[in-house]
Amino acid sequence: MQLLNRQAGRQTARNAAASKRAARAPARASRSAAVHVRAVAAPVAPTTTTTGDDMPYRMSDVVMWSESKRIQTQVLPVAEDTITIRSLDWDRDRFDIEFGLENGTTYNAYLIYGADKTALVDASHEKFHNLFLEALQKELQAAGRSLDYVFVSHTEPDHSGLIPAVLDLYPEATVCGSKVCISFLQNLTHREQPFDADVKVLMPHYRFYYDCLMKPNAKSVTTALRKVKDLPYTMIANGHGPILRYNVSELVGDYGRWSAALTKGATSVAVLYASDYGFSDRLSQTLAKGITKARAPDIPGQEEIVAAVGRSSGIVLMSPPRDNADARTSLAAVSSAIKAKTKVVIAESYGGRDEPVDVLAAQLQDALTAKESIARKKAAMSGEVAKALARLSSGLYVVTAQHNNARSAMIASWVSQASFEPLGLTIAVAKDRAIESLMQVGDSFVLNCLGEDNYAPVMKHFLQRFAPGADRFEGVDWSPAPTTNCPVLSDAIAYMECRVASRLETPDHWVTYCEVINGSVTNTGARTAVHRRKVANYY
Repeated sequence: MQLLNRQAGRQTARNAAASKRAARAPARASRSAAVHVRAVAAPVAPTTTTTGDDMPYRMSDVVMWSESKRIQTQVLPVAEDTITIRSLDWDRDRFDIEFGLENGTTYNAYLIYGADKTALVDASHEKFHNLFLEALQKELQAAGRSLDYVFVSHTEPDHSGLIPAVLDLYPEATVCGSKVCISFLQNLTHREQPFDADVKVLMPHYRFYYDCLMKPNAKSVTTALRKVKDLPYTMIANGHGPILRYNVSELVGDYGRWSAALTKGATSVAVLYASDYGFSDRLSQTLAKGITKARAPDIPGQEEIVAAVGRSSGIVLMSPPRDNADARTSLAAVSSAIKAKTKVVIAESYGGRDEPVDVLAAQLQDALTAKESIARKKAAMSGEVAKALARLSSGLYVVTAQHNNARSAMIASWVSQASFEPLGLTIAVAKDRAIESLMQVGDSFVLNCLGEDNYAPVMKHFLQRFAPGADRFEGVDWSPAPTTNCPVLSDAIAYMECRVASRLETPDHWVTYCEVINGSVTNTGARTAVHRRKVANYY
Protein backbone atom coordinates (compact mmCIF):
# COMPACT_ATOMS: atom_id res chain seq x y z
CA MET A 1 0.00 0.00 0.00
CA GLN A 2 1.09 3.54 -0.67
CA LEU A 3 0.03 6.37 1.62
CA LEU A 4 -0.93 9.88 0.55
CA ASN A 5 0.01 11.69 3.75
CA ARG A 6 -1.98 14.69 4.79
CA GLN A 7 -0.45 14.35 8.23
CA ALA A 8 2.70 12.34 8.95
CA GLY A 9 3.58 10.13 11.92
CA ARG A 10 0.29 8.39 12.70
CA GLN A 11 -0.60 4.77 13.31
CA THR A 12 -3.32 3.24 11.21
CA ALA A 13 -6.79 2.68 12.64
CA ARG A 14 -6.29 -1.06 12.32
CA ASN A 15 -3.17 -0.96 14.55
CA ALA A 16 -5.00 1.21 17.03
CA ALA A 17 -7.92 -1.21 17.16
CA ALA A 18 -5.49 -4.09 17.62
CA SER A 19 -3.90 -2.27 20.56
CA LYS A 20 -7.30 -1.79 22.13
CA ARG A 21 -8.12 -5.49 21.86
CA ALA A 22 -4.71 -6.46 23.16
CA ALA A 23 -5.12 -4.27 26.25
CA ARG A 24 -8.24 -6.12 27.36
CA ALA A 25 -7.17 -9.66 26.32
CA PRO A 26 -4.55 -12.01 27.79
CA ALA A 27 -1.18 -12.17 26.13
CA ARG A 28 -1.21 -14.18 22.92
CA ALA A 29 1.23 -16.67 21.53
CA SER A 30 4.09 -15.60 19.29
CA ARG A 31 3.38 -14.63 15.68
CA SER A 32 4.73 -17.96 14.46
CA ALA A 33 2.11 -19.95 16.39
CA ALA A 34 -0.68 -21.67 14.44
CA VAL A 35 -4.02 -19.88 14.19
CA HIS A 36 -6.69 -21.65 16.27
CA VAL A 37 -10.06 -21.67 14.55
CA ARG A 38 -13.25 -21.88 16.57
CA ALA A 39 -16.74 -22.47 15.22
CA VAL A 40 -19.01 -19.44 15.54
CA ALA A 41 -22.76 -19.85 15.14
CA ALA A 42 -24.29 -17.53 12.55
CA PRO A 43 -26.88 -15.05 13.88
CA VAL A 44 -30.52 -15.82 13.26
CA ALA A 45 -31.75 -13.99 10.19
CA PRO A 46 -34.47 -11.39 10.79
CA THR A 47 -37.49 -10.96 8.57
CA THR A 48 -36.95 -9.38 5.18
CA THR A 49 -38.49 -6.07 6.28
CA THR A 50 -36.29 -5.32 9.27
CA THR A 51 -32.67 -5.58 10.25
CA GLY A 52 -33.57 -7.02 13.66
CA ASP A 53 -34.15 -5.44 17.06
CA ASP A 54 -30.47 -5.66 17.85
CA MET A 55 -29.55 -3.61 14.81
CA PRO A 56 -31.11 -0.12 14.96
CA TYR A 57 -30.72 1.85 11.77
CA ARG A 58 -31.36 5.38 10.57
CA MET A 59 -32.76 6.35 7.16
CA SER A 60 -32.46 9.75 5.58
CA ASP A 61 -35.25 11.37 3.61
CA VAL A 62 -35.61 10.24 0.02
CA VAL A 63 -34.09 12.78 -2.36
CA MET A 64 -34.81 13.01 -6.09
CA TRP A 65 -31.71 13.05 -8.27
CA SER A 66 -31.86 13.88 -11.96
CA GLU A 67 -35.62 14.50 -11.54
CA SER A 68 -36.71 10.84 -11.64
CA LYS A 69 -34.10 8.92 -9.63
CA ARG A 70 -34.61 8.26 -5.89
CA ILE A 71 -31.59 8.23 -3.59
CA GLN A 72 -31.31 7.82 0.19
CA THR A 73 -28.80 6.88 2.89
CA GLN A 74 -29.02 4.21 5.60
CA VAL A 75 -26.74 4.07 8.66
CA LEU A 76 -26.47 1.08 11.00
CA PRO A 77 -23.89 -0.81 13.08
CA VAL A 78 -22.57 -4.03 11.53
CA ALA A 79 -19.94 -5.11 14.05
CA GLU A 80 -18.19 -3.90 17.20
CA ASP A 81 -16.93 -0.36 16.66
CA THR A 82 -18.00 -0.54 13.01
CA ILE A 83 -20.95 1.08 11.24
CA THR A 84 -21.92 1.21 7.59
CA ILE A 85 -23.16 4.21 5.65
CA ARG A 86 -25.10 2.75 2.71
CA SER A 87 -26.02 4.96 -0.22
CA LEU A 88 -29.28 3.55 -1.66
CA ASP A 89 -29.58 4.13 -5.40
CA TRP A 90 -33.17 2.89 -5.75
CA ASP A 91 -33.70 3.35 -9.48
CA ARG A 92 -30.34 2.51 -11.04
CA ASP A 93 -30.96 -0.02 -13.83
CA ARG A 94 -27.43 -0.88 -14.98
CA PHE A 95 -24.29 -2.04 -13.14
CA ASP A 96 -20.88 -1.58 -14.73
CA ILE A 97 -22.72 -0.56 -17.92
CA GLU A 98 -23.40 -4.06 -19.21
CA PHE A 99 -25.19 -5.84 -16.31
CA GLY A 100 -28.90 -5.24 -15.71
CA LEU A 101 -30.35 -4.46 -12.25
CA GLU A 102 -33.90 -5.20 -11.11
CA ASN A 103 -34.02 -3.29 -7.82
CA GLY A 104 -31.29 -0.68 -7.95
CA THR A 105 -28.10 -1.02 -5.92
CA THR A 106 -26.18 0.40 -2.99
CA TYR A 107 -22.72 1.81 -2.45
CA ASN A 108 -21.45 0.63 0.94
CA ALA A 109 -18.93 2.57 3.03
CA TYR A 110 -17.70 1.58 6.50
CA LEU A 111 -16.71 3.73 9.49
CA ILE A 112 -14.38 1.93 11.91
CA TYR A 113 -13.53 3.29 15.39
CA GLY A 114 -10.19 2.29 16.84
CA ALA A 115 -8.88 3.05 20.32
CA ASP A 116 -8.04 6.64 19.38
CA LYS A 117 -8.12 6.68 15.56
CA THR A 118 -11.02 6.51 13.11
CA ALA A 119 -11.02 5.13 9.58
CA LEU A 120 -13.45 5.36 6.67
CA VAL A 121 -13.42 2.50 4.15
CA ASP A 122 -14.57 3.88 0.78
CA ALA A 123 -16.99 6.73 0.22
CA SER A 124 -19.84 7.01 -2.28
CA HIS A 125 -20.97 8.27 -5.66
CA GLU A 126 -20.91 12.01 -6.24
CA LYS A 127 -24.71 12.08 -6.60
CA PHE A 128 -24.88 11.32 -2.83
CA HIS A 129 -22.75 14.37 -1.96
CA ASN A 130 -25.06 16.04 0.56
CA LEU A 131 -26.67 12.87 1.94
CA PHE A 132 -23.42 10.99 2.48
CA LEU A 133 -21.43 13.86 3.93
CA GLU A 134 -24.29 14.78 6.29
CA ALA A 135 -24.48 11.18 7.55
CA LEU A 136 -20.70 10.97 7.94
CA GLN A 137 -20.42 14.22 9.87
CA LYS A 138 -23.36 13.32 12.11
CA GLU A 139 -21.82 9.94 13.04
CA LEU A 140 -18.40 11.40 13.75
CA GLN A 141 -19.84 14.25 15.84
CA ALA A 142 -21.96 11.82 17.87
CA ALA A 143 -18.84 9.75 18.58
CA GLY A 144 -16.74 12.82 19.35
CA ARG A 145 -14.29 11.84 16.65
CA SER A 146 -12.56 13.28 13.64
CA LEU A 147 -11.42 11.26 10.63
CA ASP A 148 -7.85 9.98 10.60
CA TYR A 149 -7.73 7.54 7.68
CA VAL A 150 -9.57 6.91 4.43
CA PHE A 151 -9.04 3.46 2.88
CA VAL A 152 -9.89 3.30 -0.83
CA SER A 153 -10.43 -0.27 -2.07
CA HIS A 154 -10.87 0.69 -5.72
CA THR A 155 -11.28 3.82 -7.78
CA GLU A 156 -14.62 3.39 -9.55
CA PRO A 157 -16.70 6.58 -9.16
CA ASP A 158 -19.34 4.79 -7.04
CA HIS A 159 -16.72 4.27 -4.30
CA SER A 160 -14.24 7.11 -4.74
CA GLY A 161 -16.38 9.91 -6.17
CA LEU A 162 -16.69 11.67 -2.81
CA ILE A 163 -13.12 11.16 -1.57
CA PRO A 164 -12.12 14.76 -2.50
CA ALA A 165 -15.17 16.13 -0.66
CA VAL A 166 -14.36 14.03 2.42
CA LEU A 167 -10.81 15.36 2.39
CA ASP A 168 -12.12 18.91 2.14
CA LEU A 169 -13.96 18.32 5.42
CA TYR A 170 -11.10 16.37 7.03
CA PRO A 171 -7.89 17.64 5.39
CA GLU A 172 -5.65 15.98 8.00
CA ALA A 173 -6.84 12.49 7.04
CA THR A 174 -4.41 10.06 5.40
CA VAL A 175 -5.59 8.27 2.26
CA CYS A 176 -4.51 4.63 1.94
CA GLY A 177 -4.66 2.69 -1.31
CA SER A 178 -2.62 1.07 -4.02
CA LYS A 179 -0.03 3.03 -5.98
CA VAL A 180 -2.33 3.26 -9.00
CA CYS A 181 -5.22 4.33 -6.77
CA ILE A 182 -3.23 7.12 -5.15
CA SER A 183 -2.01 8.31 -8.53
CA PHE A 184 -5.60 8.38 -9.78
CA LEU A 185 -6.80 10.39 -6.76
CA GLN A 186 -4.04 12.87 -7.06
CA ASN A 187 -3.99 14.39 -10.65
CA LEU A 188 -23.99 0.19 -6.69
CA THR A 189 -28.83 -3.91 -3.36
CA HIS A 190 -31.20 -1.42 -2.93
CA ARG A 191 -33.57 -2.61 -0.13
CA GLU A 192 -33.67 -1.35 3.42
CA GLN A 193 -32.58 -4.87 4.38
CA PRO A 194 -28.78 -4.52 4.34
CA PHE A 195 -27.98 -8.16 5.13
CA ASP A 196 -28.45 -11.55 3.49
CA ALA A 197 -31.60 -12.31 5.52
CA ASP A 198 -33.59 -14.10 2.80
CA VAL A 199 -31.12 -16.25 0.93
CA LYS A 200 -33.78 -17.63 -1.44
CA VAL A 201 -34.55 -14.14 -2.72
CA LEU A 202 -30.88 -13.25 -2.85
CA MET A 203 -29.59 -16.37 -4.63
CA PRO A 204 -30.58 -15.57 -8.26
CA HIS A 205 -28.91 -12.17 -8.03
CA TYR A 206 -25.94 -13.65 -6.19
CA ARG A 207 -25.42 -16.24 -8.93
CA PHE A 208 -25.91 -13.63 -11.67
CA TYR A 209 -23.19 -11.44 -10.11
CA TYR A 210 -20.86 -14.44 -9.90
CA ASP A 211 -21.47 -15.44 -13.50
CA CYS A 212 -20.86 -11.91 -14.79
CA LEU A 213 -17.82 -10.91 -12.75
CA MET A 214 -16.29 -13.85 -10.88
CA LYS A 215 -16.76 -16.74 -13.29
CA PRO A 216 -13.99 -15.58 -15.66
CA ASN A 217 -11.65 -15.48 -12.62
CA ALA A 218 -12.65 -18.80 -11.06
CA LYS A 219 -9.04 -19.85 -10.47
CA SER A 220 -8.33 -16.63 -8.54
CA VAL A 221 -11.51 -17.13 -6.48
CA THR A 222 -10.38 -20.65 -5.57
CA THR A 223 -6.95 -19.36 -4.55
CA ALA A 224 -8.42 -16.57 -2.42
CA LEU A 225 -10.82 -18.93 -0.61
CA ARG A 226 -7.96 -21.32 0.12
CA LYS A 227 -5.97 -18.52 1.76
CA VAL A 228 -8.79 -17.53 4.14
CA LYS A 229 -10.31 -20.95 4.87
CA ASP A 230 -8.78 -21.15 8.37
CA LEU A 231 -9.76 -17.62 9.44
CA PRO A 232 -12.69 -17.38 11.93
CA TYR A 233 -14.62 -14.71 10.02
CA THR A 234 -18.37 -14.37 10.63
CA MET A 235 -19.21 -11.55 8.23
CA ILE A 236 -18.18 -10.40 4.77
CA ALA A 237 -18.42 -6.62 4.44
CA ASN A 238 -18.52 -6.46 0.67
CA GLY A 239 -18.41 -3.39 -1.50
CA HIS A 240 -21.73 -4.00 -3.31
CA GLY A 241 -25.06 -5.59 -2.41
CA PRO A 242 -26.22 -7.11 0.88
CA ILE A 243 -23.60 -7.55 3.59
CA LEU A 244 -23.09 -11.27 4.21
CA ARG A 245 -23.91 -12.02 7.87
CA TYR A 246 -26.49 -14.81 8.22
CA ASN A 247 -25.54 -17.24 5.45
CA VAL A 248 -21.78 -16.77 5.19
CA SER A 249 -20.86 -20.47 5.11
CA GLU A 250 -23.48 -21.33 2.49
CA LEU A 251 -22.70 -18.42 0.17
CA VAL A 252 -18.93 -18.75 0.45
CA GLY A 253 -19.33 -22.48 -0.10
CA ASP A 254 -21.26 -21.78 -3.30
CA TYR A 255 -18.41 -19.63 -4.58
CA GLY A 256 -16.00 -22.43 -3.80
CA ARG A 257 -18.07 -25.16 -5.49
CA TRP A 258 -18.83 -23.10 -8.59
CA SER A 259 -15.21 -22.08 -9.00
CA ALA A 260 -13.81 -25.56 -8.35
CA ALA A 261 -16.09 -27.00 -11.02
CA LEU A 262 -14.86 -24.41 -13.51
CA THR A 263 -11.18 -24.83 -12.74
CA LYS A 264 -11.44 -28.58 -13.22
CA GLY A 265 -13.48 -27.91 -16.33
CA ALA A 266 -14.32 -30.12 -19.24
CA THR A 267 -11.61 -31.03 -21.71
CA SER A 268 -11.78 -28.80 -24.77
CA VAL A 269 -10.35 -29.39 -28.23
CA ALA A 270 -9.82 -26.68 -30.83
CA VAL A 271 -10.49 -27.64 -34.45
CA LEU A 272 -8.57 -25.33 -36.78
CA TYR A 273 -9.07 -25.26 -40.54
CA ALA A 274 -8.87 -22.99 -43.59
CA SER A 275 -12.43 -22.23 -44.70
CA ASP A 276 -13.45 -22.75 -48.33
CA TYR A 277 -10.36 -24.85 -49.03
CA GLY A 278 -10.55 -28.45 -50.21
CA PHE A 279 -12.64 -30.64 -47.92
CA SER A 280 -11.46 -28.84 -44.77
CA ASP A 281 -14.89 -27.36 -43.93
CA ARG A 282 -16.72 -30.71 -44.15
CA LEU A 283 -13.96 -32.71 -42.47
CA SER A 284 -13.52 -30.24 -39.62
CA GLN A 285 -17.26 -30.17 -38.84
CA THR A 286 -17.38 -33.99 -38.90
CA LEU A 287 -14.44 -34.14 -36.49
CA ALA A 288 -15.97 -31.50 -34.24
CA LYS A 289 -19.26 -33.41 -34.05
CA GLY A 290 -17.39 -36.55 -33.13
CA ILE A 291 -15.59 -34.71 -30.33
CA THR A 292 -18.35 -32.51 -28.93
CA LYS A 293 -21.55 -33.45 -30.79
CA ALA A 294 -21.81 -29.78 -31.69
CA ARG A 295 -20.83 -27.59 -34.61
CA ALA A 296 -17.38 -26.04 -34.44
CA PRO A 297 -17.57 -22.23 -34.18
CA ASP A 298 -15.66 -19.93 -36.48
CA ILE A 299 -12.68 -18.14 -34.87
CA PRO A 300 -11.19 -16.06 -37.68
CA GLY A 301 -9.01 -13.58 -35.73
CA GLN A 302 -5.44 -14.19 -34.61
CA GLU A 303 -6.22 -13.27 -31.00
CA GLU A 304 -9.15 -15.71 -30.99
CA ILE A 305 -6.90 -18.47 -32.34
CA VAL A 306 -4.30 -17.83 -29.63
CA ALA A 307 -7.00 -17.86 -26.93
CA ALA A 308 -8.65 -21.04 -28.26
CA VAL A 309 -5.36 -22.95 -28.50
CA GLY A 310 -4.21 -21.70 -25.11
CA ARG A 311 -7.30 -22.98 -23.26
CA SER A 312 -7.61 -26.30 -25.12
CA SER A 313 -6.21 -29.66 -24.05
CA GLY A 314 -5.93 -30.71 -27.67
CA ILE A 315 -6.11 -29.30 -31.18
CA VAL A 316 -7.09 -30.75 -34.54
CA LEU A 317 -5.28 -28.96 -37.35
CA MET A 318 -6.53 -29.33 -40.89
CA SER A 319 -3.67 -28.72 -43.30
CA PRO A 320 -4.01 -25.23 -44.85
CA PRO A 321 -2.92 -24.20 -48.38
CA ARG A 322 0.84 -23.72 -48.47
CA ASP A 323 0.62 -20.60 -50.71
CA ASN A 324 -1.77 -18.58 -48.49
CA ALA A 325 -0.26 -15.71 -46.47
CA ASP A 326 -3.17 -15.54 -44.00
CA ALA A 327 -2.80 -19.26 -43.33
CA ARG A 328 0.90 -18.80 -42.54
CA THR A 329 0.05 -15.99 -40.14
CA SER A 330 -2.53 -18.18 -38.42
CA LEU A 331 -0.02 -21.03 -38.14
CA ALA A 332 2.41 -18.66 -36.45
CA ALA A 333 -0.32 -17.80 -33.95
CA VAL A 334 -0.93 -21.50 -33.28
CA SER A 335 2.79 -22.09 -32.78
CA SER A 336 3.03 -19.23 -30.30
CA ALA A 337 0.12 -20.47 -28.16
CA ILE A 338 0.60 -24.25 -28.15
CA LYS A 339 1.68 -25.84 -24.86
CA ALA A 340 3.98 -28.80 -24.29
CA LYS A 341 1.18 -31.08 -23.00
CA THR A 342 -1.29 -30.19 -25.76
CA LYS A 343 -2.39 -33.20 -27.82
CA VAL A 344 -2.23 -32.49 -31.58
CA VAL A 345 -3.87 -34.21 -34.55
CA ILE A 346 -2.84 -32.97 -38.02
CA ALA A 347 -4.99 -34.07 -40.96
CA GLU A 348 -4.98 -33.42 -44.70
CA SER A 349 -7.63 -31.19 -46.26
CA TYR A 350 -7.37 -32.71 -49.78
CA GLY A 351 -7.31 -29.29 -51.44
CA GLY A 352 -4.43 -29.94 -53.82
CA ARG A 353 -2.11 -27.38 -52.23
CA ASP A 354 -1.92 -28.76 -48.68
CA GLU A 355 1.01 -27.87 -46.47
CA PRO A 356 2.65 -31.28 -45.85
CA VAL A 357 1.62 -32.87 -42.57
CA ASP A 358 5.21 -33.64 -41.56
CA VAL A 359 6.23 -30.00 -42.18
CA LEU A 360 3.42 -28.79 -39.90
CA ALA A 361 4.39 -31.29 -37.20
CA ALA A 362 8.03 -30.17 -37.35
CA GLN A 363 7.01 -26.51 -37.14
CA LEU A 364 4.96 -27.10 -33.99
CA GLN A 365 7.73 -29.20 -32.44
CA ASP A 366 10.27 -26.46 -33.12
CA ALA A 367 8.01 -23.93 -31.41
CA LEU A 368 7.73 -26.10 -28.30
CA THR A 369 11.49 -26.68 -28.25
CA ALA A 370 12.11 -22.93 -28.44
CA LYS A 371 9.73 -22.27 -25.51
CA GLU A 372 11.45 -24.89 -23.37
CA SER A 373 14.82 -23.34 -24.22
CA ILE A 374 13.60 -19.89 -23.19
CA ALA A 375 12.33 -21.20 -19.86
CA ARG A 376 15.68 -22.85 -19.17
CA LYS A 377 17.58 -19.67 -20.01
CA LYS A 378 15.45 -17.60 -17.65
CA ALA A 379 16.06 -20.08 -14.87
CA ALA A 380 19.79 -20.26 -15.60
CA MET A 381 20.48 -16.51 -15.59
CA SER A 382 22.71 -15.48 -12.70
CA GLY A 383 20.94 -13.39 -10.09
CA GLU A 384 23.60 -10.69 -10.20
CA VAL A 385 23.57 -10.62 -13.99
CA ALA A 386 19.78 -10.31 -13.94
CA LYS A 387 20.02 -7.38 -11.53
CA ALA A 388 22.72 -5.68 -13.58
CA LEU A 389 20.85 -6.08 -16.87
CA ALA A 390 17.73 -4.65 -15.24
CA ARG A 391 19.58 -1.36 -14.82
CA LEU A 392 18.92 -0.71 -18.50
CA SER A 393 16.01 1.70 -18.25
CA SER A 394 13.43 2.11 -21.02
CA GLY A 395 10.26 3.99 -21.82
CA LEU A 396 6.66 2.81 -21.77
CA TYR A 397 4.75 2.58 -25.03
CA VAL A 398 1.64 1.02 -26.57
CA VAL A 399 2.12 -0.59 -29.99
CA THR A 400 -1.13 -0.59 -32.01
CA ALA A 401 -1.63 -2.37 -35.33
CA GLN A 402 -4.51 -2.90 -37.72
CA HIS A 403 -4.97 -5.11 -40.76
CA ASN A 404 -8.38 -5.19 -42.45
CA ASN A 405 -10.83 -5.81 -39.59
CA ALA A 406 -8.21 -7.09 -37.13
CA ARG A 407 -6.81 -4.73 -34.50
CA SER A 408 -4.40 -5.48 -31.71
CA ALA A 409 -2.19 -3.74 -29.16
CA MET A 410 0.53 -4.48 -26.64
CA ILE A 411 2.53 -2.70 -23.97
CA ALA A 412 6.15 -2.32 -25.07
CA SER A 413 9.29 -1.17 -23.30
CA TRP A 414 12.11 -2.74 -25.33
CA VAL A 415 12.15 0.13 -27.85
CA SER A 416 15.20 2.00 -29.16
CA GLN A 417 16.13 4.36 -31.99
CA ALA A 418 18.31 2.46 -34.47
CA SER A 419 19.14 4.81 -37.38
CA PHE A 420 19.22 8.43 -38.55
CA GLU A 421 18.81 7.98 -42.31
CA PRO A 422 16.22 6.73 -42.72
CA LEU A 423 14.80 7.47 -39.29
CA GLY A 424 14.38 4.03 -37.78
CA LEU A 425 13.78 2.23 -34.51
CA THR A 426 13.66 -1.32 -33.18
CA ILE A 427 11.02 -3.04 -31.06
CA ALA A 428 11.47 -6.46 -29.45
CA VAL A 429 8.24 -8.46 -29.76
CA ALA A 430 7.83 -11.79 -27.95
CA LYS A 431 7.04 -14.65 -30.29
CA ASP A 432 3.85 -15.55 -28.42
CA ARG A 433 2.33 -12.08 -28.75
CA ALA A 434 -0.89 -11.97 -30.79
CA ILE A 435 0.21 -8.69 -32.37
CA GLU A 436 3.34 -10.35 -33.76
CA SER A 437 1.31 -11.68 -36.68
CA LEU A 438 0.45 -8.06 -37.62
CA MET A 439 4.08 -6.92 -37.59
CA GLN A 440 5.56 -8.77 -40.54
CA VAL A 441 7.84 -7.12 -43.12
CA GLY A 442 5.81 -4.49 -44.97
CA ASP A 443 3.18 -4.18 -42.21
CA SER A 444 2.47 -0.85 -40.53
CA PHE A 445 1.84 0.03 -36.91
CA VAL A 446 1.80 3.00 -34.51
CA LEU A 447 4.10 3.47 -31.52
CA ASN A 448 2.21 5.47 -28.86
CA CYS A 449 4.38 7.15 -26.19
CA LEU A 450 2.87 7.15 -22.68
CA GLY A 451 3.38 10.16 -20.39
CA GLU A 452 4.87 9.80 -16.93
CA ASP A 453 1.82 11.43 -15.32
CA ASN A 454 -0.96 9.36 -16.89
CA TYR A 455 0.46 6.04 -18.06
CA ALA A 456 -1.03 3.83 -15.31
CA PRO A 457 -4.70 3.56 -16.49
CA VAL A 458 -3.67 2.91 -20.09
CA MET A 459 -1.05 0.36 -19.06
CA LYS A 460 -3.53 -1.40 -16.75
CA HIS A 461 -6.10 -1.63 -19.55
CA PHE A 462 -3.81 -3.19 -22.13
CA LEU A 463 -2.17 -5.59 -19.64
CA GLN A 464 -5.50 -7.22 -18.72
CA ARG A 465 -6.61 -10.55 -20.18
CA PHE A 466 -9.12 -10.17 -22.99
CA ALA A 467 -11.83 -12.71 -23.78
CA PRO A 468 -11.68 -14.29 -27.23
CA GLY A 469 -13.09 -11.87 -29.77
CA ALA A 470 -13.12 -8.97 -27.33
CA ASP A 471 -12.26 -5.52 -28.63
CA ARG A 472 -9.04 -4.48 -26.92
CA PHE A 473 -9.84 -0.85 -27.65
CA GLU A 474 -13.30 -0.83 -26.03
CA GLY A 475 -13.43 2.08 -23.60
CA VAL A 476 -10.23 3.60 -24.99
CA ASP A 477 -10.30 6.88 -26.89
CA TRP A 478 -8.39 6.68 -30.16
CA SER A 479 -8.37 7.95 -33.69
CA PRO A 480 -6.93 6.54 -36.93
CA ALA A 481 -3.42 7.65 -37.85
CA PRO A 482 -3.36 9.84 -40.98
CA THR A 483 -1.09 7.57 -43.04
CA THR A 484 -1.58 4.00 -41.79
CA ASN A 485 -5.06 4.17 -40.13
CA CYS A 486 -3.63 2.32 -37.12
CA PRO A 487 -5.01 3.49 -33.75
CA VAL A 488 -3.47 6.59 -32.16
CA LEU A 489 -4.37 6.73 -28.44
CA SER A 490 -5.80 10.02 -27.19
CA ASP A 491 -3.77 9.62 -23.96
CA ALA A 492 -0.48 9.31 -25.85
CA ILE A 493 1.88 12.28 -25.55
CA ALA A 494 3.38 11.50 -28.97
CA TYR A 495 3.02 8.90 -31.68
CA MET A 496 5.02 7.55 -34.62
CA GLU A 497 3.68 5.72 -37.66
CA CYS A 498 6.09 2.94 -38.61
CA ARG A 499 6.55 0.39 -41.38
CA VAL A 500 8.42 -2.87 -40.74
CA ALA A 501 11.55 -3.07 -42.90
CA SER A 502 13.25 -6.18 -41.51
CA ARG A 503 13.17 -8.63 -38.61
CA LEU A 504 15.91 -10.38 -36.64
CA GLU A 505 15.01 -13.61 -34.87
CA THR A 506 16.25 -14.32 -31.35
CA PRO A 507 15.37 -17.42 -29.30
CA ASP A 508 12.29 -15.80 -27.73
CA HIS A 509 11.69 -12.48 -29.51
CA TRP A 510 11.58 -10.90 -32.94
CA VAL A 511 13.67 -7.72 -33.08
CA THR A 512 11.64 -5.65 -35.51
CA TYR A 513 13.41 -2.84 -37.36
CA CYS A 514 11.03 -0.27 -38.82
CA GLU A 515 11.20 3.06 -40.60
CA VAL A 516 9.32 5.99 -39.08
CA ILE A 517 7.11 7.44 -41.84
CA ASN A 518 5.08 9.97 -39.84
CA GLY A 519 4.57 11.23 -36.32
CA SER A 520 3.54 14.05 -34.02
CA VAL A 521 3.94 15.32 -30.45
CA THR A 522 0.48 15.78 -28.94
CA ASN A 523 1.55 17.02 -25.48
CA THR A 524 4.67 19.18 -25.65
CA GLY A 525 4.94 19.64 -21.89
CA ALA A 526 4.90 15.96 -20.95
CA ARG A 527 7.78 13.52 -20.61
CA THR A 528 7.78 9.84 -21.56
CA ALA A 529 7.15 7.41 -18.71
CA VAL A 530 10.23 5.44 -17.63
CA HIS A 531 10.15 1.69 -16.96
CA ARG A 532 12.60 0.38 -14.36
CA ARG A 533 13.03 -3.24 -13.30
CA LYS A 534 14.67 -5.03 -10.38
CA VAL A 535 15.63 -8.14 -12.34
CA ALA A 536 15.92 -8.82 -16.08
CA ASN A 537 14.35 -12.32 -16.04
CA TYR A 538 10.94 -10.71 -16.60
CA TYR A 539 9.51 -7.62 -18.27
